[in-house]
Amino acid sequence: MIRRISLALARYEQALLALGAVCLFAMMVIVFVDVAMRYLFNSPLGFSYDLISLYLMVGVFFFALSDTLRHDEHVRVDILYLRMSDGLRRLCDRISYGLSAVLFAVILWTGLLRAIASTAQGEVMATLIPWPIWVAYWIVPIGTAPIVLLCLLRFIHPPAKAQHPA
Repeated sequence: MIRRISLALARYEQALLALGAVCLFAMMVIVFVDVAMRYLFNSPLGFSYDLISLYLMVGVFFFALSDTLRHDEHVRVDILYLRMSDGLRRLCDRISYGLSAVLFAVILWTGLLRAIASTAQGEVMATLIPWPIWVAYWIVPIGTAPIVLLCLLRFIHPPAKAQHPA
């Protein structure tokens, strides 16, 4: 059962990662066009900063979060970790996964509550373009839910061999 959940979660992470890649590509194109318009025609895109900071940057971060953990590509300070025995490493990993699950569950819960409230109020940003803020708030629980589940799965059933560099 854990294997099936993990496979379904991996598919969801891949879909989110693809969305994150689209967000990153869109940021690149928007910045390029904005700079070109600014220096060639003295007419920059007025919406680029809001679009990038409100939606795209948030999407890049939260949509890649869980897949980064799955492939063990997150930032880690491992001065002591690499000197530990395998048993102590597994214990530290399990504690880390448990604490991370709690932390991300809090982020998920508060993000979900904020997204629901913002959606109900129809919040928009008071700028030249009235961007709907509630869309950006939904990115947080959508991107955080899989990392909560992945941390719980790894807490319950840690990977057989540590994936860490030796």
